[in-house]
Amino acid sequence: MKALFLSIGLVTCLIQAAKAQSESETTSPSVSTEFTIIGASEAIPDLSYRQGGHFQKLTIPAFARSKIYKYSGPAHMGFYSNTPSSEKQTSDAKTKESLATSVTFEAGVQHYTVIITGQSGSYQAQAIPDDETSFPVGHARLSNLCPVSVAIRCNQGSTITLAPNQSTIVSPRPDNLLITETAYSQNGTWKRANDDLVPVPTDSQISIFFLQSDSNHFKSVDGISRSLQMVILQEKPADRNKPTSDSSIAAR
Repeated sequence: MKALFLSIGLVTCLIQAAKAQSESETTSPSVSTEFTIIGASEAIPDLSYRQGGHFQKLTIPAFARSKIYKYSGPAHMGFYSNTPSSEKQTSDAKTKESLATSVTFEAGVQHYTVIITGQSGSYQAQAIPDDETSFPVGHARLSNLCPVSVAIRCNQGSTITLAPNQSTIVSPRPDNLLITETAYSQNGTWKRANDDLVPVPTDSQISIFFLQSDSNHFKSVDGISRSLQMVILQEKPADRNKPTSDSSIAAR
């Protein structure tokens, strides 16, 4: 009997969460923007978002940018998992969409990077503005996707400490190079990680993501991965409206 009550309570919570999401999407102000999306844990093949009255399926690569997706609708946007329908199957495969995670877009921001972490249907997402007013070309953005704090010393200057899911914008040296020395917090102490040299072209935005991942994506030829990984993505805002954008990807 106790298990039955728990099951009923869980179903009720899920219904209330879906209802709250629907109400949030209905009442939040409308925005018109575009975004690229990055799978920061793995490639994600089963997420969609609502666009133009229907579900738009997403292709989310691991540790790389997707193509650009357009969005017009409520500022609070949900991502939905595509799961097999519980209805009796016919010759046509049926699916249903359940809320997996969500982000909130700010009015007036024209371009976002959406980062999704998690796996197996349990996801967390954050939307980071990419407009040049907040992320000027010729600069780098450091984002901490680790569950612990990360310290970064840039260009042998002062040290920046980023809490989990925190980002900051930094400038390169006059020769358009950014030197980073990193460490991460572990059991109350700082562990030295890596020293890297990152080119920052004057016409590009350089996004640098710090992760702690056991993905094979980061393993070197000898099968050993760094204790703190770094993904570097280059994007030229001037190329966003072209059929293919000039972006380069590096993982360390």
